[in-house]
Amino acid sequence: NTLQPVRTVPAFLIGYLLLWTGFLIAAAIGDTILHGIISDNGWLAQRSTILPTAALLMAAAWQLTPVKRAYLRGCRTGRVFPASGHRADLSSLRFGTRHGMACLGSCGPMMLVMLTTNSWHLLWMAALSILIWLEKARGLGRRLARPTAAAFAGLAALTFLLS
Repeated sequence: NTLQPVRTVPAFLIGYLLLWTGFLIAAAIGDTILHGIISDNGWLAQRSTILPTAALLMAAAWQLTPVKRAYLRGCRTGRVFPASGHRADLSSLRFGTRHGMACLGSCGPMMLVMLTTNSWHLLWMAALSILIWLEKARGLGRRLARPTAAAFAGLAALTFLLS
């Protein structure tokens, strides 16, 4: 009896997607609360770019942290599963959860940038997808950290100044 992808792949995906679904629900709730606070405050309401600016600054800072690098390494590591049965399924579920956490930790702040922008969603999605692919699949995360952080900080300044 060997590893059965028909069972282990869905188990992996369940663990991975549950983590991201939780993140998106929390982000949506946070976004709703923050927009409520902003709309109730006259000074903040006049600055519609405050959330995208904050998200860009947070993403810029996160790019430079050792924690981000550790999460990024976690996205690129695998593990050996038990050969068969429910142990393999459970191991796949746990691996999906750990892998989802590593991916969320490495690119979650960048996803918040996309979620907070009111326009240009497709452009942000394309640019961030390319960046995430370069960091993860191509292994360029460490080399791209400083230029990406500078780009996010520059975009934050530009976004704030244009408001």
